[in-house]
Amino acid sequence: MTDKVRILRDAIDHVDTEILDLIFQRQTLARELGKLKQQMGLPVRNCDVEQSRIVSGLLFANTIGLSADLTREVIQLLIKHAVIAQEKDREV
Repeated sequence: MTDKVRILRDAIDHVDTEILDLIFQRQTLARELGKLKQQMGLPVRNCDVEQSRIVSGLLFANTIGLSADLTREVIQLLIKHAVIAQEKDREV
């Protein structure tokens, strides 16, 4: 393997680790939000907020040249797992 390939693979590994750390931070915040929503008697899901997050993500992705399909899939997956965590926390 050439040095350039190794360097690029190492850089990708580093970015992947940063992404996973950010996902962990997002899940932590989502769970805190879920607890607050429960205390306030609010539902886990808010479709308007979810849709707004997708739209703002797509707008940002467009400015940096990121695929709309990839952006939509990632945001929907993040939302899905935030909802799962919040619902699970309500079962406890």
